[in-house]
Amino acid sequence: MKKVLLVGDSIRLDYGKYLKNYLKDDIELYGRPDEESAYKNLDIAVGANGGCSNRVLDYVKEMVESDSFNFDYFVFNCGLHDIIRIRPEEKIVTDEETYRYNLSEILRIAAERKIKCAFISTTPAEKNRYSEDIYFCREYEDVLRYNQIAREVMTEFDVSIIDLFTFTESLGLVGDDLFRDHAHFRENVIQLQAAYISGAINSIVK
Repeated sequence: MKKVLLVGDSIRLDYGKYLKNYLKDDIELYGRPDEESAYKNLDIAVGANGGCSNRVLDYVKEMVESDSFNFDYFVFNCGLHDIIRIRPEEKIVTDEETYRYNLSEILRIAAERKIKCAFISTTPAEKNRYSEDIYFCREYEDVLRYNQIAREVMTEFDVSIIDLFTFTESLGLVGDDLFRDHAHFRENVIQLQAAYISGAINSIVK
């Protein structure tokens, strides 16, 4: 069996529940514990919600300290929580330099443990879906910039990218046909994302 740790934000929580239906029999999938807490508020990174790159890096370090970072593959995403802009100033949560450093550190630690990695790109965001009573928003342009940073880091470390951003956009859906709220997707979209990601994992894990 190949042990695969999958860590990501609330988008991962949605598609993650379908992955086992499509993964090869020799893949054993793991994730952060406590999905119940995470689903209470998908905008807050608690429990199984991986959150921003700082939180993912901290989690990796915690696993190293407890000698539990023992997997064949680490498939991860962080980005949506990094590009959050807090209102009213709309200052971004994680600057570009920090995001690049965090991704590099995650991959460096994984390499030291001889764990192979794959990165799932950050999904699209539309600022007009964030109503004025929400304390934060996201910009589509930030998704593009931070996905580009991730692409550069993954290229440097020779890490595969599962391009969920491009796949999601290729569905040709917008607005309420794509999203069920300001960031999370409709059930039919989630199932398609799960099929796409599992196919990519199946081809990567050998």
